Amino acid sequence: NFLMTSDENNEFIACDFGSSFRNMKINSIEYIKIGTPKYSAPELIDLDAAGFFTDVYALGICMMMFLIGGNPEPDLFKGPEALNEIRRYVAYFNEDIQSFFIHILHPTVYKRMTMEELINHSFIGFSDEEKEIMRQ
Repeated sequence: NFLMTSDENNEFIACDFGSSFRNMKINSIEYIKIGTPKYSAPELIDLDAAGFFTDVYALGICMMMFLIGGNPEPDLFKGPEALNEIRRYVAYFNEDIQSFFIHILHPTVYKRMTMEELINHSFIGFSDEEKEIMRQ
C-alpha cells in the first residue's frame, strides 16, 4: 500500500496495513502468513521466517510494476529460475537499475538488499539529509 502526503511535495509513503497490528522491529523475525501470495516473498510462500527483508521484497515487486508499467508476473520470480527471470525483465535498463532489482528481489533472504542498502543505492537517489531521517 502507498499513501500520498497532502503537502506541496506530494511524497509517497509505503505502508503495510496487512501487518499493521504487529510492531515488527527491523531485525525481528516472525512466522506468519500474510499478503497476496502472488506478490509475497518466497519465504512467505515456503512458510519460512519473515521479517523486514520480506517487506523489502514486496517493495521491489511494487517498484518493478512502476518501472515497467504493469504486472511483472511475480510468480516467475520464485523458484530455481528466479534470478534469470528478474534479469530478463530488467535487461533493457542500465546496470544500476539491473543491480537494484536483482538485489531487492533476490529469492535468498541473506542475499537480498537490506533497507540500509536500499536507501544508499544510487538508483534511489536520496539526499544525505533524507537518508538520515529514514535511519531515525
